[in-house]
Amino acid sequence: MNKKAAAHLEMIIAFMLFASFAFFLLFFIKIPKAEVSSDSVLESIQYSLEDYARTNLTKITLKTESSDSFFIDLSSFNLPSNSKSLVKTPDSSLVPSYFDGPSKKLYIQSTQNFFFVYLSDGLSESSTLSGFGELFLNKYTIGGIEKINLISQSNLLELATSYNTDYLALKQKLKVLSNYEFSLKSDIPGFVIKKEVPTNVNIEAKTNLYKILNPSGEIINKDITIELWQ
Repeated sequence: MNKKAAAHLEMIIAFMLFASFAFFLLFFIKIPKAEVSSDSVLESIQYSLEDYARTNLTKITLKTESSDSFFIDLSSFNLPSNSKSLVKTPDSSLVPSYFDGPSKKLYIQSTQNFFFVYLSDGLSESSTLSGFGELFLNKYTIGGIEKINLISQSNLLELATSYNTDYLALKQKLKVLSNYEFSLKSDIPGFVIKKEVPTNVNIEAKTNLYKILNPSGEIINKDITIELWQ
């Protein structure tokens, strides 16, 4: 064997040794996974919960001519089609109203001419469409407009129901890591979590204060505590 052939053979052997070593590193040496801290998991659950329960409230001051039954066009307000309406007079009396999502028309039945209008998917509708007239009131003035980002009590109660009936599906929806368990606490009316928190594990917790819109249009301040364990 001449020197050139020997050198070529040495290169092949060196390459095979290198390839074998690389194969060993890739398949037999386990690279440790980066651990996720419980603080990061708590923060992730917080963001997911807020995204799940978030709603927008639009408050409008409305002045009209007196009329028994009328509607106004709110298509320029870019309201979600699933919005519901509450309409109150200055003395906080509730008057029959209905927001029709597809047409973006707000129907009001009242002899008053000054109203506070609340629109959100987190409200309870005060009336149905039947019984409202089709008189278009073309003389009205929209005064102050306020848009508020809030947490919906209705969405939180839906979340609690999901927790109690299909915990694993909710856990996946909130993107909770599989090796963690969680629970929620709050004194929001109707908010009941039935899961028992273990007493023999280390519990990490985080509490946040939220402005919460209830179905009656009131904004209440309530704490929500997230509890986390492994």
